[in-house]
Amino acid sequence: MHSSGTPPQDPYRPEGTNPPSEPWRSPWSDEEPLPPRKPSHGNPIADAMMNASPVIQELNKTFARQRRQQMNLLLMLSMTVFSLTVLAWVYVRDDDTPWDSDLTSEKAANVTGVCPAPDRLHLALDAAKPTDNGDLKMRSPAQWDTPALSRLVLANAAAFTHVKDLLNDDDWQPQNPLWKAVDLGSHEQWQTLGAAMEAAAAYYSRRGQDEAAMLAGMEMAVMAEKLESISAWPTYYARGVEMHERACKAIASLLRQASTDARRLSQVQTEFEKLEPTEATLKTRLKGFYEFERHLIVGSRPGDPWDEPSVHPSQNRFSRLFFKTNQTLALFASSMRELSDQVPKAPGAVTHQIAQRIGPQGRPAGFPGGPNHSGFKYANERIWHYASLLDYLALQRARHALVLTLFGARRYALDHGKAPQKLEDLMPRYFTALPADPYTGEPLRYDAEKGLIYSVGINFKAEGGRANDDPMSDDAEPTVMIR
Repeated sequence: MHSSGTPPQDPYRPEGTNPPSEPWRSPWSDEEPLPPRKPSHGNPIADAMMNASPVIQELNKTFARQRRQQMNLLLMLSMTVFSLTVLAWVYVRDDDTPWDSDLTSEKAANVTGVCPAPDRLHLALDAAKPTDNGDLKMRSPAQWDTPALSRLVLANAAAFTHVKDLLNDDDWQPQNPLWKAVDLGSHEQWQTLGAAMEAAAAYYSRRGQDEAAMLAGMEMAVMAEKLESISAWPTYYARGVEMHERACKAIASLLRQASTDARRLSQVQTEFEKLEPTEATLKTRLKGFYEFERHLIVGSRPGDPWDEPSVHPSQNRFSRLFFKTNQTLALFASSMRELSDQVPKAPGAVTHQIAQRIGPQGRPAGFPGGPNHSGFKYANERIWHYASLLDYLALQRARHALVLTLFGARRYALDHGKAPQKLEDLMPRYFTALPADPYTGEPLRYDAEKGLIYSVGINFKAEGGRANDDPMSDDAEPTVMIR
């Protein structure tokens, strides 16, 4: 028997020795040792099992460590799968189809199955011949020598015939689907045809054929108006802007030296005034441009004006990994809607959020490898071109106003034998209201001493006008000369 306060002697331990105060710990272990087990108070078998070999204890700790490692690995795999799932959802998921009912063009009216105008335009472009002097291509035809003008006019006799047939066709049908069959606005001969028509006006003026020269200038203005009215490829509108610039320059040069009587000038002035580029035309074309871009992005859909058997614009194919169809289409819808709302405003008041939506020109929004990086890049490349049309419209209207004012000043000079002292002298006989500078909303600037009429231009600064043999060649200060 032993006293109740003293633990019994371990029968397997030599007499006189005490159990170790700390459990055995392997020198290769980096884990905390397990706490010592208490004896079973008299049960030798239990005490032997509790104080098992240190090797077995080490194996138990190894198994526990492996279980923890397996749990950590399972947790990491679960987090990886979850992250990949979220990432795939971000890259694959697209927005809902954007609302664009307000960007739908009106249905075509007075459209027949027969429309010869596209074919005639194609013939005129194919027949256009360039000048054989490469140095002249960099100068305005009004500055060419007469023999060079004569050679170019003779070489383009066939092209001029097709142009006259085209412009004399009253059944233009700008909404006819046949205009969409081929992108004639991208024809490589547009610059050649435009230069030839401008050269014809200069050539007839050199020969003193003022009536023929003025008719050639007006033909360019009429073609510009017709091209801008075509509801098809956006390139038609761009070619119309270019042709209008050529018409204004040619007519301004003619008015400086024309001997046409005041009555005839009055008739031409009235016809030219009707051909002014309008805000309504651009607003309508912006809707058509959106429908064109929508077709390129999503393809044809019921009611799409580009869903015609004769229409062949190819739908663009994008990498679906970095291109979201509906999200990209929404960028176009919002931008076109905003541009359309900005059209009626004065150039200085035009403010839009396009840069915040798609990034500054040439620097798309988003980041490389982003979910819609290709969509932002595509929108940035396309939408900024359409945004520039607002600036072109203001410049077109400034040129048109300058030529109109020049008509009135020239008529005044023919009637009075001298140029007007101020533009207000042109009212009310030659104008009921003076043509306004679109950049200021006020009448154009006039320097009677120098004989210059000018607009403040794209920089909104009046700098006294800039005399130049090539009229209105400086967009910062478009200027025409009375004499």
